[in-house]
Amino acid sequence: MVVRYESLVAGPGDTRRGGLRFLGVDATLSAVRHCIAAGAFETMSGGRPPGVEDRSSFLRRGMPGNWRDHLSPQGNRAFLAVAGEVLAQLGYQT
Repeated sequence: MVVRYESLVAGPGDTRRGGLRFLGVDATLSAVRHCIAAGAFETMSGGRPPGVEDRSSFLRRGMPGNWRDHLSPQGNRAFLAVAGEVLAQLGYQT
């Protein structure tokens, strides 16, 4: 199963329900809601809402799409050299 961060943000319930079903575990509405609450950016970041950046945190911003802005040009090239083919297969523009 492939899970994209963008899917988790855009459709948290459907994406998590699909993941729980894939794992063969409880996929009831209650379980899905629990997973959403436990994995929410606000929960995991200690209360910071998505979009509020903390560059010192592993959970930097809580929004998809700006990873290129935070890698050096050399880091970006190195990442794309290793992951570029897979990123293309998954529909990401490289």
